[in-house]
Amino acid sequence: NDEQKIKKRKNAVVEFFDPQHAKRCVTSLLKKREHQLRRILILFMIMHMLCNGISQGEAQNLFLYVRSKLSWDVDTYVYHNVFTSICGLVGTSLAVGVLSKLLKVNDIFLVLLSTLLSIICRGVYIGATKTSQFFSGTAIDFTFSIKFLAVRSIISKIVPNDDLSTMFAIMGLFEALAGFIFPFIYPTFYQFLLKNPHHDVSEMFLLSGVLLIVAFLVYLYEWYLLKLKDKAEEDIDEVTKL
Repeated sequence: NDEQKIKKRKNAVVEFFDPQHAKRCVTSLLKKREHQLRRILILFMIMHMLCNGISQGEAQNLFLYVRSKLSWDVDTYVYHNVFTSICGLVGTSLAVGVLSKLLKVNDIFLVLLSTLLSIICRGVYIGATKTSQFFSGTAIDFTFSIKFLAVRSIISKIVPNDDLSTMFAIMGLFEALAGFIFPFIYPTFYQFLLKNPHHDVSEMFLLSGVLLIVAFLVYLYEWYLLKLKDKAEEDIDEVTKL
C-alpha cells in the first residue's frame, strides 16, 4: 500500500510538470475556429500579457523612482501601496456591481475604459512633481484590475465549456511569460534613462503609456471583431429558424 501511494504521488508530480500540458494549451489556442475566434483569442492573450507585464515591470523601479523624484520614504511608499489596493477594490466593486450587473455595460467597453484610464494615469505620473499629484494619478487608475477580469469574462462567454479550462491555463502561461520578460525590460530601460542626461526617468511611464495605447487600439479592434462574430452568429440563427 505504501509503495502504491508513493508511486501515485510520483506520477502526480510527473503529470503536473509534464510539458505536454503546455503543448496541448498552445495547440488549443492555435486551432482553427469559426468567426475569427482564433484571432480574437490570440490577441486577447497577447494584450493580457502586455498589460500584466507593464504592471510587473513598473513595480521593479517604482520605489527607486518615487524616492529620487518625490523624496518618498518607505512609509510613504507603503501608504501608496495601501491606497492603490483600496482604489482597486473600489474600482472592481463599481465596475462589477454597477456597470456590469446593474447597467449591463458590455465587457469589452469595461476593458477599453480601464485601459484608457491607465493611459491617463501614466500621463499624470509623468508630470507629477508632488506626492498629491502622484496619488491623484493612482486614483484615476482605480479600474486597473478590471481589464483582466473583463477579458476573462469575455473568454468565458465566447469559448466552448470544454476549452474553457485550457484557455484559462493559457492565460496563466502568458502571465508567467510577462513576469519573465518585463521585469527585465523595465530595469534595463530605467538604467538607460539614468545614464543618459538627455532623458528623464519619468519616461519610464511614457513607455508604459505607449504600450497601453497599443493595447487600447488592439482592444478597439477586438471590439470590432466581436461585433462581426455576433452578427455572423445572428445571421446563422435567422437562417436556421427559416
